Amino acid sequence: MASGPAQIDDGRPGQQQTGSMESGYAPATGSAEAGGAEDHRPAQASSTLRAAWWRAAVRRPEFWVVVCGAAGGVLSGVYGIYVENTSPVGYGLKWLYSCLLGMGSAFIGVFLMANSDVSSSNSLRRTLAFALMCGFAWRPVLEAGTALVKKHARDDQLSEQIRAHEKDVAQVANAPVAVASTTIDLLRKAERVDTETLKAKASEQAVKVVNELRSAAPNEPEAAEALAEVAEAATDTGDQAVAREAVVALTEASAKNPALARRISPRLERIAIAADAKKMPVVAAKSREALRGSRTALPDAAAPDASTP
Repeated sequence: MASGPAQIDDGRPGQQQTGSMESGYAPATGSAEAGGAEDHRPAQASSTLRAAWWRAAVRRPEFWVVVCGAAGGVLSGVYGIYVENTSPVGYGLKWLYSCLLGMGSAFIGVFLMANSDVSSSNSLRRTLAFALMCGFAWRPVLEAGTALVKKHARDDQLSEQIRAHEKDVAQVANAPVAVASTTIDLLRKAERVDTETLKAKASEQAVKVVNELRSAAPNEPEAAEALAEVAEAATDTGDQAVAREAVVALTEASAKNPALARRISPRLERIAIAADAKKMPVVAAKSREALRGSRTALPDAAAPDASTP
């Protein structure tokens, strides 16, 4: 009997209060469920992104190159412990370092040094085998990669200097000593470069300077001195073409101006000795020929005898 009136919809305050309480609980429950769903969404999104990243990574050959490099690093550690009997101190760090070094050396060896083609399955198998060996022998691979980067840096530097030196050739008549100095620096840098095309370009630029100095050397002592310095530098660096042209130019200059013979005789002697040491017989013969000519031009000059190295 007591519960009957509460269920009659007669508009009494009790009925309205009950309805409002029921309607108040429903939204609270709904918001709590929505909040819980929102709390799980960032974790689900992050998990989805990670899964998508892994699916994309395993399809890339670079991923497997790095994995093979890490495996090679592990093999390197195993080899060191069981074959070379190295002490397994810092065991965990040893494996970590071996993996990291193997990964780096594999990537450098495959894509920088070997420039491998991974477009086909056959080449990919060979590439992965090479990556494994790069990871195993990570030290020489990293050293070779460092040397390759330094080589490219030297080549770029020499290329830039060759381009700058092209403008200096036109200034030989105005500043022979300064142009000879830049030419000598160019020859010394070309000596440290292994790229034959760049060495040939540097030699060509130096020959142009020699030809410009050739006409001025008989009458201008500065030009003759600059020519002798270029000849010595070319002989020291082993550039036979430049040294030969410079020595011939000195011979011609001393023949036209006998007063230069006494001045250039010591330089010709040094050039002849350096040419013998560098196994440049043509330059050595030209230098001794020029030296004999200078003694003939000035019989009373105490020119040193370079006939015997």
